[in-house]
Amino acid sequence: MRTLCIFLLLLLPGWARAAEPLLWLKAQWVPVFVEQETGFGDAALDWLKQRLPDYRHDTRFLPLPRLERLLTDQPQACTASLARNPAREARFLFSRDFLRLPGLAVVVREDSLKAVKAHGDAQAGIDMAALLSDAALDGVINENRSYGTVLDAVLQPAPPERLLRLPRASTMVAMLGADRVDWLLLYPFEANAQARLLKPPPLLHMLPIRGQRPVIASGIACARSAFGQRVVDQVNALIDAHPGAPWQAALDALLDDETKARMAGH
Repeated sequence: MRTLCIFLLLLLPGWARAAEPLLWLKAQWVPVFVEQETGFGDAALDWLKQRLPDYRHDTRFLPLPRLERLLTDQPQACTASLARNPAREARFLFSRDFLRLPGLAVVVREDSLKAVKAHGDAQAGIDMAALLSDAALDGVINENRSYGTVLDAVLQPAPPERLLRLPRASTMVAMLGADRVDWLLLYPFEANAQARLLKPPPLLHMLPIRGQRPVIASGIACARSAFGQRVVDQVNALIDAHPGAPWQAALDALLDDETKARMAGH
């Protein structure tokens, strides 16, 4: 009888066999990955998971440092929360580019557009040192966010009366709309998501920053294991089979025409 049971199990179709667990690690970043809600990154991963039926998909939200540690220790874990860089590519396996995000922008109201644009040009972007030297324009940033080595070095010495530092980014657009500041630093999708919650929503412009990448592209990162390599290979096949990147639709809905045009050139 035992031999017969084993034989019957071997005859079962693939969908009837136990699916392998695949742990998706996420770091909270509104509106990309949002715990107990659906950000555009969550929607993109849902698209992907529907096309990876051989796995039992589980999710865990973690702070970014813990996420990277677990991705090192858990051979059946993957994430879409890590931007690609040489150090991470040495530690993890990356698929080809999956999410393409617009780079950081100087966000301004319509009435401040001309004054802020005077500190840069359309090709190179805004010169942040020049903008910070303008006593007539006040800005706001998130004090808990790193903007990269180069930009942090410019922002750090700015006096508090010129540059307000907030512990959270979620109220920045409301402050801009209320004319309490003239510009802020956010990713365009963050600014547009915040603006949609305001009545009426302020008219915003997203200006590129000199020396910053206009597009941040990264793949699915998995643990360096045979399991991780298999997932990456399957993700690459799906990316190749869908050149129109339909999983980006939820992000596109949060982008303004200026940002879309800038991304199209890169």
